[in-house]
Amino acid sequence: MKPRVTIPLVLVLLALWVFMWMGDGKWIAPENGSLPELPMRVSGRMCCVFGVDLQAKFLEIPLPFLNVSRVDDIENVGPHRYDSAWGALDDERGGAFPFGEDNAYVYTCRGGFIDVAHLREQADWTSLFISRLHPILETGGTIELPDEGSHRQLVARPVSRDLIERVGRDELLVALSQWAAYQVSVWHEFIQWYSVSLLEQFPETASAFSPDDPYTNAVGTRMMDGFDFRAALVSEKVYNRHLDALIAGSLEAYEAAPRELGDRLMRALDQYWWDGNERLPERGVTMRRLLDVDHEVAPWLFPASRGTSQLLADLEAACGATPRPLPVRIVDEVAGVPIRELLSYQITMNGRLDPEPDFADVLHGFDQQFFPLLIERIREDNRRRFGPRADRPD
Repeated sequence: MKPRVTIPLVLVLLALWVFMWMGDGKWIAPENGSLPELPMRVSGRMCCVFGVDLQAKFLEIPLPFLNVSRVDDIENVGPHRYDSAWGALDDERGGAFPFGEDNAYVYTCRGGFIDVAHLREQADWTSLFISRLHPILETGGTIELPDEGSHRQLVARPVSRDLIERVGRDELLVALSQWAAYQVSVWHEFIQWYSVSLLEQFPETASAFSPDDPYTNAVGTRMMDGFDFRAALVSEKVYNRHLDALIAGSLEAYEAAPRELGDRLMRALDQYWWDGNERLPERGVTMRRLLDVDHEVAPWLFPASRGTSQLLADLEAACGATPRPLPVRIVDEVAGVPIRELLSYQITMNGRLDPEPDFADVLHGFDQQFFPLLIERIREDNRRRFGPRADRPD
């Protein structure tokens, strides 16, 4: 069942959709056969906070008709649209406004809960960076990104001809772009933790580093391994269809479970990984956070201690007696060369995070090498709020 929305919220969503639809977001490759320059990503995707049928409030006023987050089947994943989950009037693949992509959680035997919206986000970021790094690979340059709690840039250093020949130009572009997309995803989790959101009165702290997000982000970037971008980036329409196949194949590879089972597993984690008694946007909706986000990310599979005998029997029937989690390695080097020597994700403070003590020593700005220290500060804060095992699955 799709989320229920209030009439005022529908009007707001409709206004946003009309605004985005009037833009010139459609793209097509130049006739000379070179890569198109994809439009900068500016839209977010509506989907999930960890849990199911979550209740919300706005300015302390309950929104009784708004239910957030659901688990679904792989067959119900909707058609992909670059940079947006909003309906497209000329798209015969279906998916009506405003739930065109039908984003939801899918439980997988080898990757736990996968947030399909995050798969799409990382695929779109990877594709954007491929298109923007392509013309500056040999010369270096700067890619300006929209502000998100700060001013952001991706700074590319010139890549040597030797490295390009050893790795292959296309393979190198994909690897660099996967790395950049993952840095964007980690920064987004930071921003949510520190309460920077599109709507100031509705912070997204409950979603930061949730049990599924960092792993899904990693899966989304590695889903692009071997991405044939020269075939896919012919046009937005062709790209979207390539992503339909990539997303379906990725969920199948991680052994997607049926919706009914995934929903029961999610509900069994209430009061353990999430708190259905809290209302969004309260931080306490999410009780545990996945904070091991560097180098390799391991999934949180359903812990046997939380299941009834019947639920565990049904889980075994779907996934086998001993499901094997599938850790995902972050792309961070090419041919032995650390990508951080070729790219830098640079943050310049713009005032929004100045009140946060965790940034007091970097108000001039920083790059992704500051992320591990931020993670440890968040880990300590999270344990103080939710207990000593709040960064562990069980």
